[in-house]
Amino acid sequence: MVAVRAKCLFCGSEASPLTKEHINPRWLLGYLGLPADDQMFQGVASSETGDLVEKPRVHSSFNFVHGHVCEACNSGWMSRLEAAAKPVLIPLIEGSREIETLSNEEKRIVSKWAAKTAYLHTWAGPNKDPVQVDHVRQLYGDDGLPPRDVGVFLKQADYSKQTSYVQTGQWPQLTPNEQPNGVRTPPDAYKIALQYRRLYMLVAFWPNSASQLLTLKGMHTRIWAQGVVDESWRCDLTELAGPLGRIKTFADSLAVLHAE
Repeated sequence: MVAVRAKCLFCGSEASPLTKEHINPRWLLGYLGLPADDQMFQGVASSETGDLVEKPRVHSSFNFVHGHVCEACNSGWMSRLEAAAKPVLIPLIEGSREIETLSNEEKRIVSKWAAKTAYLHTWAGPNKDPVQVDHVRQLYGDDGLPPRDVGVFLKQADYSKQTSYVQTGQWPQLTPNEQPNGVRTPPDAYKIALQYRRLYMLVAFWPNSASQLLTLKGMHTRIWAQGVVDESWRCDLTELAGPLGRIKTFADSLAVLHAE
């Protein structure tokens, strides 16, 4: 019997040996000063109710790895992406630089880094709800970028944990007059939020191109997206707060706006 070799998640190749890629890069774990036994919090929310499917899970960031990234990707374009992202991310993480000062090129770098990191979280986590492979593979190579209809949003705020993340299916759905819309959440829609000290990052996708992502003023700063309406909508944030606190509210308050 011939053994089937696993393919790289990003390039699809079987030619290059696979490596164990840290979901959060080692330089970032070191910068945050996390001990080997640190506690990283993860939560997953139902696409129907937005409630947590189960209690938040806790695991060590240093042991959070994915084994389906090939050496060519890891030591090639992914290494170059980390080198480009690091000097941009650190001042955002510390709050010494504001999101609004990012150049278009810096937004591109941060958006790709956020999408890469968010997608790996879904593939390495125990939730068995990974982002679709075609979205992951659009990041491949130095010229790869997040899909055009994926939104990447940032926020800077206080924090209680060095790092955390949540994958949520909560989607407030509205029509132009802000009336609720009862469209069922498609199975391939996703929201993945990451937090590193003061920096909160959200990668979101709604598959219906006739709908638009609707940001909450003061909550989401868009750095990558097509078809996004940047305006405020009425939202009681107290209804969105839950066991994961600020990061889940950040993710859950991004809405989708449907045409009448």
